[in-house]
Amino acid sequence: MDDRVDLLRRSVAALAEPHDGRRLLLFVEDAHLLDDASATLGHQVAATGAAVVRATGRTGEPAPGPGVGLWQDGLAARVDTG
Repeated sequence: MDDRVDLLRRSVAALAEPHDGRRLLLFVEDAHLLDDASATLGHQVAATGAAVVRATGRTGEPAPGPGVGLWQDGLAARVDTG
């Protein structure tokens, strides 16, 4: 468990490093299909401001899974796909 937490912490820190003065854009396709670890990374990146996050979801489809919290929690703008 400690290794996973450390990996998550280091990943967010790496993404938060300056990129020639520009913010990073993290685009998550099919957010409803993310596993717990990937959804947690997306949440941490968005919540810390390490990147601007956009996530896709299928229009009219139920959106279960941990990844939907990105837009439900107001951390990412949802981009609907058909």
